[in-house]
Amino acid sequence: MFSFSHNEDGRVEMELSGGKKGAAKNTPFKSADMESIRFQVCRLIRTLVQICRTLDQVPSQRYLFMRLTYTENTPELYEPPFFRATEGQSYFMRPPFHMHVGNVATAYHAVGLHVKSILDSADYGTSKGTQHEPASRD
Repeated sequence: MFSFSHNEDGRVEMELSGGKKGAAKNTPFKSADMESIRFQVCRLIRTLVQICRTLDQVPSQRYLFMRLTYTENTPELYEPPFFRATEGQSYFMRPPFHMHVGNVATAYHAVGLHVKSILDSADYGTSKGTQHEPASRD
């Protein structure tokens, strides 16, 4: 099991619990340098491209749903430029294919990427009939 905490000087510490006696080991989590972040982002994009190559062709009418989270200091009604709050609940026509692609983390930012699509060409059996499933927040 992993747990992360911030110490007094702002560094992130990772605690790894394991072994028969549940011993804990503290390991400082070094700040990511620019090269490390670049590597993480490139790996994330390559993984996303590989996953998208396995999906069916994107239809002419398509949608992108994004969920943004903010720190507790962000005003409740804040919306960044070119974004808007959702109006009601979104639905998929059938249960979607879902996969965690990866994440990139720095000392100040974190980005996680999940793919959820109904264009899974390997999923032939669920295309019969129309089935509405609420879009979840994960």
